Amino acid sequence: MDIVGLKSEQGDWRYHRFENRDDMQAVLSQRGISLADNVRLGRFVLLGDGASVGQDTVLHDECVIDMGASVSDKVTVGKGAVIAERATVAQGVAVGDECLVAHDSSVGENTVLGDHAEIGHHTTIGEGVQIGEKALVHDWCKVDTGAVVRSGACLLHNTEVGSGAVVMENARICPDVIVCSGAVVWPEQRIKAFGTVYAGGVRPQTDKQLHFEETGFYTGRGGAVFIRAKHQGNWLSGQQVDNKDVQELNAGNMTMRSIANKYYTAMLAQDRNRGLRL
Repeated sequence: MDIVGLKSEQGDWRYHRFENRDDMQAVLSQRGISLADNVRLGRFVLLGDGASVGQDTVLHDECVIDMGASVSDKVTVGKGAVIAERATVAQGVAVGDECLVAHDSSVGENTVLGDHAEIGHHTTIGEGVQIGEKALVHDWCKVDTGAVVRSGACLLHNTEVGSGAVVMENARICPDVIVCSGAVVWPEQRIKAFGTVYAGGVRPQTDKQLHFEETGFYTGRGGAVFIRAKHQGNWLSGQQVDNKDVQELNAGNMTMRSIANKYYTAMLAQDRNRGLRL
């Protein structure tokens, strides 16, 4: 038995229960909805008029394939994800839970969209792109073949990211910026100049990656969490970690090493006499 949501004449979603797939296909075809062979439907999937879903595709619970949207073969659409009106998702794409692909956007073959990622309207995502969890790609953007936009990164409207470029965790790029092919935008870096072309890849002197042999947490008085790191054979003094960063680590959005770099590079910037070599 399949339970599928369809839009009524009033524009609201109403669920329909079908005892077999043949009955469902007859109703869907009247609405211009196409389901290919071997489509796996989760519970309470919503299908808009004129939507099409390719073969061997998996639609998880409560996801939405809205009016005129096209989902190709061998795609996985996560729980609660939304493929909005007239959006297209190419073959082999993995769309994470609660992800949004807004209207009139396209996602290229074999791309991965992380959980809670958002793709704005009229945006083009190329083939083999990786969009991390909670990343935000605004309207009218273009992310070219093989580029990587990592967790929490934000591309504001009309940004272009070239093929093979990497936008690291929590970076923010202002509107109308072009990130050149192969460039790297570093974690939490801000590109604030509107309409610029960015071809960087070398971190500023005060923000280089430190290299650690070991990292670890310990809890101090009052439950405060501290990080320690071993650098060039020496243990560095403990640094108290903000609760938000601990939560991000537990959620998988940060790593121990990225947290260590965040706190020890800040310490270096404050005190050049500590003798740390980058």
